[in-house]
Amino acid sequence: MPAQGRRFHLEQRIGAGAYGEVFLAELSSTAGFKKRVAVKLLHPHHADSEEAGRRLRDEARILGRLSHRHIVTVLDLVRLDNRWALVMDYVPGADLERVIDGLHAASERFPPAAALEIGAAVARALDAAFTTDDGRGGNLAVIHRDVKPSNIRLTADGDVKVLDFGVARADVEGREASTGLYRTGTERYMAPERILGGKESPAGDVYSLAATIAELLLMRPIGRTPCLPEEHRAFVTETAEALRVRLANDGFTAEDVVSTMIDALDADPIARPSARELASRWQALARHAGEDLASFASRAVPAVRERLGDHTEPVDAVLSEHSFGTLVPPAEELAGYLPGEALSEEAAAPVVFRPDRRTGRAWVLAPLLVLLAAGAWWTQQAPEPEPAPVAATSEVASIVAVEPARAAAPEVVPPPKPTPAPASVARPRPAPRPAPAIRPAPAPIPSPTPAQVDRAMFVAPDASALTVTCGDVVGSGTTGVRLRRFPAGECTVSAMVLGKQREVAVEVDAVSEVRCELAGEVLACG
Repeated sequence: MPAQGRRFHLEQRIGAGAYGEVFLAELSSTAGFKKRVAVKLLHPHHADSEEAGRRLRDEARILGRLSHRHIVTVLDLVRLDNRWALVMDYVPGADLERVIDGLHAASERFPPAAALEIGAAVARALDAAFTTDDGRGGNLAVIHRDVKPSNIRLTADGDVKVLDFGVARADVEGREASTGLYRTGTERYMAPERILGGKESPAGDVYSLAATIAELLLMRPIGRTPCLPEEHRAFVTETAEALRVRLANDGFTAEDVVSTMIDALDADPIARPSARELASRWQALARHAGEDLASFASRAVPAVRERLGDHTEPVDAVLSEHSFGTLVPPAEELAGYLPGEALSEEAAAPVVFRPDRRTGRAWVLAPLLVLLAAGAWWTQQAPEPEPAPVAATSEVASIVAVEPARAAAPEVVPPPKPTPAPASVARPRPAPRPAPAIRPAPAPIPSPTPAQVDRAMFVAPDASALTVTCGDVVGSGTTGVRLRRFPAGECTVSAMVLGKQREVAVEVDAVSEVRCELAGEVLACG
């Protein structure tokens, strides 16, 4: 029988992205070692996607080569019940997107010193990712390509971790995915050259980080980057002026912060400071008066759950790592791991192991032959009716279901016909049947909880006012609206574009970014 490796007891679904979902799990080894980890699994609809699998394996290879205090640590790349899984250190806390939402709920602002400390930490991580030795005399040259608030995690102790290198570019040996053919990332944080499909460089990450820190300071996204030079200059000037107003009463020399931000948002990637230089400048500015990151994180991160509610979903499933053999995909999908549909070992489809390809030996069939022979011998010795099927509980039974040999059916002798009683003998009257018991009415089946979307961003770059309604959740803004925890299904987007109110309905069933633009006279979202 196949040797069982480590087991991962999934406890909570703590996050989701375009390709995968992240679960909090308890790792248990055969030696009794236990550790809480984060497990990243591909979405069910991407489970059979070769491209998604290549991206996940590449992410593991990249992170496996990086070792930095501000980059999440990958522990292993494994196959769990025929699914590729990335096993990482579990980082408690909240991503910056939720921290911002929590501050909005309490009508608070992000302390400038804390925001700049976060910026310096992430910049050091980006610099380390690009300059790490590749073991061949060069650099790994990792470019994250998706720096944004939701990919930066903050703990209550003030630790900062950069997450999700799933679309990163790197010179890693054995890389499988060819991401250079696609414009990957989140457009709202992209540098102009990336939007135009230009050459990738670390300067693109610097621009995205500057847009992220500006969002922390202003408590709102700065918006999609214009690509035309004149429009971009006006865009940066408007952002700089908003920062001056914001920092005027916070004890900072606003012009120092603003000038650094203008440099990092420059349309020319060559004119931007390097990540290392940006980290040094921001760290120096963060030493000014104001609440530091450690103090802010200790009070703000624990308050996120209280203000926004618990966004995690309870899960109860156990995934196993098998040490050899090629697994045939089980019938259960990942959707079965969610609440109310917990996957049990009895309910899972049988797992079949094929012969070891390295030796060509079909030794796995030996136990089958032994079981079949034993079943035939037992049938000859003591034939009896076929027993009712019993749920497999042993490890062998869970691997292969063996049907016992059928005994020959015994000859059926008809019973003798009853002799009729003499007419003179009075037949006893049968006893009256008792009245059937009245069964209580079955309890009503509770209606299923409607599906919810954890978050979505609605963007209408040409709008002067934007309102989005998803069920009973409503949000308003200018060119962008972020909604959290709303019912999946139809959302109504109402935008003022070119002086005219326009409205459109769009289906939103998963975490996504919905972009709405004018197509002729009609507002189109997708």
